[in-house]
Amino acid sequence: MGRLLAPLDAARLYLRIPDTQLHRRSSKDAIGVVLFRSAEEGTPYWGWNEDAWVRLIGEDRHAFARRLPGWVDQTVRPYVAAYAYLLCGFDAFHRLGSFSRIALIQRIFDQDDVGQDRKTRKSKAENVRVL
Repeated sequence: MGRLLAPLDAARLYLRIPDTQLHRRSSKDAIGVVLFRSAEEGTPYWGWNEDAWVRLIGEDRHAFARRLPGWVDQTVRPYVAAYAYLLCGFDAFHRLGSFSRIALIQRIFDQDDVGQDRKTRKSKAENVRVL
């Protein structure tokens, strides 16, 4: 369990999470969602392909909610997408339908990062990947 949890926890600490109880809880619930799906699938998340991440994150917010326990709310979805990006290089955001991509970018990159080129941003994200 520690091997599954450590990279997710490192990614959570890396994110710029608004200092509210809702966002602190949502970032942790997103870890629970990823671990829950790992247990369901019987495979660690670092072995998932793009389709597996899309199935988890959902093609829209309704698809996300439909497949998960009732305690998971919509504020969790962007955090799952952030973990997918940071830990596994997921970049098929066009397959996820509508959600705030600006909020996702702000969680992953600081203001200085946003102005940098894609190669530099990707390099910084690589440093978070523990696997």
